Amino acid sequence: MTMLGIEASKGGRGDKEPIYKVKASFCRGYALCLLIAIMLAGALFFYEDPDDANRFLTASAVRARRAAQHLGHFRVTRLGQELERHLEHDMAEREWALLARARLTRLEQGWRDEVSHAAAKAGESTDDDKCSTVADAVRDDLLKASDRMWSELRQTLSLLDALVDRGGKAEDQHDAVHREVAEELRRDAEERSQFSKHGEDARYADLDDAARTELLDADAWRRDLVDRFLQNYDSFTNENPKLTLTTPSKLTDTLDKLEAALEGDAGASTTLGWRDAEKKLAALAPKLAAAGAPAYEPNAPSTDDALDYVQAHNVLAYLNEVSWRAKLTASRAELDEARRAYEAKELTPMAFVETLEELEGRGAFPSDWLYSSGVDDLAFADNVVET
Repeated sequence: MTMLGIEASKGGRGDKEPIYKVKASFCRGYALCLLIAIMLAGALFFYEDPDDANRFLTASAVRARRAAQHLGHFRVTRLGQELERHLEHDMAEREWALLARARLTRLEQGWRDEVSHAAAKAGESTDDDKCSTVADAVRDDLLKASDRMWSELRQTLSLLDALVDRGGKAEDQHDAVHREVAEELRRDAEERSQFSKHGEDARYADLDDAARTELLDADAWRRDLVDRFLQNYDSFTNENPKLTLTTPSKLTDTLDKLEAALEGDAGASTTLGWRDAEKKLAALAPKLAAAGAPAYEPNAPSTDDALDYVQAHNVLAYLNEVSWRAKLTASRAELDEARRAYEAKELTPMAFVETLEELEGRGAFPSDWLYSSGVDDLAFADNVVET
């Protein structure tokens, strides 16, 4: 009894029964323990069954709670998507660096072909063996002299290797960030569904001015993402009206196996070099053209075995481009339905962005369609201006 804070003592004079006294400090302790137990039980109840817990909250409190959750998800997703945009720049710089490498290879091979052609033409224009010998000697001297120039240019372009490495790392980081953004959007969608009975617009009413302004800016920012995507999507569909390539199909299965063999995947039945891969693409060219796929531009012959990764990258880049075109064709019904719902205001901007992020994760369109529009700083092309 003493350990419980209860003490027995005698009562007044003549009382036979003892009396029990409890110290005030112990009473306060018992009351505090009881209060803590009630709070823990309530917290467990709220955690286990949020729907029942919401019955004890006012409508404004529920809306405020939903708004705070939505605002938190927005901040995380916006930060992630801004990071994705910066990583897109690093990935684009990698493409520029590899493009410069490929362009140099083509220029060098073109120069050699032109010099050889000029020498052969000069030799054929005369029957004098001496003149023909001189033409061959001039050709050899020109090629030998230009070797030093091309070697110097290759060494200069080796400075771009840092961009190639950084772009490769950015691609890995981009994939990881994309997964985090998609997960955050998924969680927000679940909470939006849970609180949908209170109305989407009502969520702004119970916030302070700063938070309400941020949420309004959030919707405007997402609409801008959607507008940029739709601009890219519409431009692509208008420029490729004959695209029928889709997946799954025998043609895309063949291309997937070709890509796995070129990359040396563990599950591939065989491995291929870029030259053999190009031969297979040449054999598939009629079927690809019939499906509306872009034509493959073969690599120029490599004069430096150390640069083979450039040629292999060009083949893989083409296979990736064909792959997302096929996936886009397969996803167009889903995408067009989501667009219809968004334009009819049946789908919120964040819900539409969630759909787009999911499609991007499946490789249904280039990852920069959400962050660029038209010809901007992410666009690049190997355009040759004829003079």
